[in-house]
Amino acid sequence: MTVTPDEDDRLLAVLAQLRDVGRRVNQLNLGDPAVLDATLRLIAESAVTIIPGATAILYTYDPARGSLDPISRTSAGDHPALLRDATPRPDGLGMRAIRRTQPVLSYDEPDLDIHPDRRSAGASAAACLPLLVAGQPLGALYVYLAEARRLSQLELLLLDNSVAQAAMALYLAGQVTHTRRNLARKEDELALLRHAGLLISSRTRLEDTLVAILEMALEVTGARYGIFRLVDRSGQNLVMRAIAGERLGRPAVEALPINTTSIMGLVAKTRQPVNIADVREPPWSRIYYPLDHSLQMRADLAVPLIGAGGRLEGVLNLESPHAGAFSEADSHLLQGLATQAVIAIQEVRLLDALRDTSTRVLTQDLAEVQAHLAALRSDLVSGDTEWDRKVEAILAEYEALARANAARQEALREAQEARAVAETFAAMGDVAANLLHHLNNKVGTIPVRIEGIQDKCAPALAENPYLAANLAEIERAALDAMATVRDRLALLHPIEAGPVSVADCVADALAAARLPPGVAVQSAGLAQLPPVLAGRETLALVIVNLLDNAAEAM
Repeated sequence: MTVTPDEDDRLLAVLAQLRDVGRRVNQLNLGDPAVLDATLRLIAESAVTIIPGATAILYTYDPARGSLDPISRTSAGDHPALLRDATPRPDGLGMRAIRRTQPVLSYDEPDLDIHPDRRSAGASAAACLPLLVAGQPLGALYVYLAEARRLSQLELLLLDNSVAQAAMALYLAGQVTHTRRNLARKEDELALLRHAGLLISSRTRLEDTLVAILEMALEVTGARYGIFRLVDRSGQNLVMRAIAGERLGRPAVEALPINTTSIMGLVAKTRQPVNIADVREPPWSRIYYPLDHSLQMRADLAVPLIGAGGRLEGVLNLESPHAGAFSEADSHLLQGLATQAVIAIQEVRLLDALRDTSTRVLTQDLAEVQAHLAALRSDLVSGDTEWDRKVEAILAEYEALARANAARQEALREAQEARAVAETFAAMGDVAANLLHHLNNKVGTIPVRIEGIQDKCAPALAENPYLAANLAEIERAALDAMATVRDRLALLHPIEAGPVSVADCVADALAAARLPPGVAVQSAGLAQLPPVLAGRETLALVIVNLLDNAAEAM
């Protein structure tokens, strides 16, 4: 192929323009739509430079609709008639190029004519090149010629280079837009989770916290209603603890078994989240359990509530009347909220347990408190996570408090018993003193009167030995009775225990005991015995009783 000087200059201009487009793409501020539009316009202008006299029109592709977006139109050229709007046909050159993923030339397509509007505006030939990245369509570039000729291989090669630049610009812009959208959503999710964390610290009732989390989930995901069902004490069923939503008539909130007969039961059983686009489709239609039979729901999103130790706490469920309402991002967000709900459940359960334990520590004995703490460990600790270790440490502190409280209570009981004994002995001592006083007044006159009789009636007593002996015995008995009462009443005073010699107590007992004639007591080795802790009078009385009992038995 021979290149003329004019063509050589035009080629150099085209290459320079493509270089500029490449630099523009590399330096593109992809967050600014105006810059992206300017870059696409520059690419359209480069197509016109490649093919003088041509008209270039660029459209972006809408994958959701599966068609070219007429609003995205960017154009360049010197033919006003060809620059007028003309909506791309669903079966035209552009869509055929996208489906084939290669350029389509009007003169090579006998079954497909140029768009009638473009033909009437003067277009005699057309080429359409798809904008592709990794096989995915991003748009299409139309090039219209007013003359009926074929494009050269060089022109097609340069156009293909220009299209590649356009595709890369669109791809990078889409990636940045997608990334920024994801970042914005993540920021919203983080703000939502922070707010959920604040709710946990500001509310003491679990139901209030769960309702607040549900309301946040409904607002962010657009769901119609949501429900928390938690595992009951048996571990076999899910029971309703919180519900929120619009226009709920008579919600069915009965317990659901943890099995595969319902969606929430299945999630609890498998411990895996589910995102159901349409509950009317099998297999979901067979196990879907409506919360409110008066509402027609389509989409269902449910996630399990799993504690740090792997313990199943319940299920969080959202529903929407629109099919496919929940995205994968919604599922991730709901799992984050479920984590916050688990934290709330664990903290409220621990707080309730500690309130109850505080009362038990003050009102129950140590064995009962220890049994209660053992039950709490079984209920609250399910692994070896940081949370479990924290709970263990708290329960250990309460057990230490229970032990200390039991020791203080025992010391207090002993002190109270000692005080009661002292007060009893004091009262009995007063009674004993009064009794001794009265005995002294009554019995104490007997020896005095006998002495008077003996003084005044000495001659008569000398003549009557029987009477004299009886009077002497009466005097002795009265004196012994007063001594005995005095000794016994002395024992009513509180015992002051101290080191006591056993030998001394035996000596006191032998002196106090009145053993009959013929009874002798032998002792040996008493002096070598160590002192014992006792009251001397009390111990001596015990030995006296033993001696008296032994004498009577003999």
